Amino acid sequence: MKGFFRTAGKAAVALTATAQDSNPTASLLLDLQLVFLEAKADRLFSRTVVAELNRCGAQRPWADLKKDLTELTLSQLLRPYGLRPRTLWIGKEQAKGYYARR
Repeated sequence: MKGFFRTAGKAAVALTATAQDSNPTASLLLDLQLVFLEAKADRLFSRTVVAELNRCGAQRPWADLKKDLTELTLSQLLRPYGLRPRTLWIGKEQAKGYYARR
């Protein structure tokens, strides 16, 4: 199943490349979705999301929106879309993060 998500993710990136160039935020939202798909998780801490986005972000169109993507800048970029970090529990650990769907 992991191969399916990787292939689907690559296809989505390729199909939306033109739209992403004209809308960097759409690129960020797609990459956020891919982070959740690759992690196979329904929730992730903000620090995990930021680390994954920064890992691939230097070449992505949204990298021009903010020089250093941090937990704060991510929340500021996502807020207009109704996406806000929530207090999450993953195992015995508590931190701010995002749900894949709610």
